[in-house]
Amino acid sequence: MKKTKIIIALVVLTIVSIIGTTVNAATILNYESLTYGEAIYKILVDGQSYTIPQTVTYDDGYTLDLAKFKERVSQMSINALTYRNNEEITYNGGLYNAIIDGEYIVFFKDNAAINNNLTDQIVKNGFERFQLLPDRIKKKETYETRIENENPQGDILDQYNFRISTYAEDIAIFEQIEADTSKKPVLATLPYLGLATKTTETLNFDEQRITMKINLGYYAYALVCRDLRLDSITYSINGQAYTAVPSFNKDTYTYTIKLPDNTPSNATITTKSEGYMQKLMDQNSSLKDIDSGLVITEANTSLSNGMATVRVTNTFDVVGTYGSMIDKSLSSNPSRTYTIKFTKYNFLKGDIDRNGVVDANDASLALEKYKINEWSQDDLKYGDMDENNLIDANDASLILEVYKTNN
Repeated sequence: MKKTKIIIALVVLTIVSIIGTTVNAATILNYESLTYGEAIYKILVDGQSYTIPQTVTYDDGYTLDLAKFKERVSQMSINALTYRNNEEITYNGGLYNAIIDGEYIVFFKDNAAINNNLTDQIVKNGFERFQLLPDRIKKKETYETRIENENPQGDILDQYNFRISTYAEDIAIFEQIEADTSKKPVLATLPYLGLATKTTETLNFDEQRITMKINLGYYAYALVCRDLRLDSITYSINGQAYTAVPSFNKDTYTYTIKLPDNTPSNATITTKSEGYMQKLMDQNSSLKDIDSGLVITEANTSLSNGMATVRVTNTFDVVGTYGSMIDKSLSSNPSRTYTIKFTKYNFLKGDIDRNGVVDANDASLALEKYKINEWSQDDLKYGDMDENNLIDANDASLILEVYKTNN
């Protein structure tokens, strides 16, 4: 399975430079504003498609341009994702992971949730190491080239050398900043980090200093994918050994299971299941311990007259995993439910016409047999819901209840 390329995209809104220099001291950095931790998560489950917008607006009113994000997505090759026409992405299901580094390391956890241990100092360190450091290296090289090509004299040469010396000291300081330079896998997510900066750099040559005013904000956008399908469902009767649901397929969501004839009519049915994505994660050493946010709700139900309908649900706990900054179109946690109908009879109780389903036609048929007071032993076996040895209006009503409950 292919992995995503590193998804590093920084959006620089405005950088205003009034050229500055420093010969004996590093640049004085003044952070006038600093915001971070704002995030929006767009959730996709297996089989879903999503049209990536051109921009996304956060609660504080900031609008993030996603053009570079879309460009990155278009360049990726991931079996689990299909991207069409530079706008629509489809999650085909399965597992993939992005590899992040740089500033991403401190902002995102391994499931792409925003790191809740961020501090102003951590954010400033990242900005200085990963943004200002390369900027200083580039500027130093620029003025060294100017001296070589322009051959300046007098005050101009002094100012150029002043800048070069200042930038050299900045570089030395920024290179000493401790930063995580490793690469980290992120579970089934395409993360994007927007850097909104407005900086003003001022040279005061008389006082031999450069000062920098910095307004800095980070905005995270993440396309989170989760496969809600189950890889297996097993069931137990009255606490006995678990048995696999016959012919189970992760894309088939309804099953009927014939229990042994000697199964007690009030036996307890319990299920034990495994998620498809969790199974794939467990097979990947770098992903197996990540909190996917997927929660399976198992069934524990007693048979009633030898029948029961149970449901096993796999839910993506979005709010519990990512907080409130999720796409506003998501009104509830996504889930997928598998329905299993258990019966100790050859057909489901209530299935008088024995066509494999209990529906309104069975209730109508029960009423007809009641009116003419005529039925067979098989009719009685499947249509006598209250087991009083006859088919009557009450049985028809109970059949309708079974139909409504299962639909």
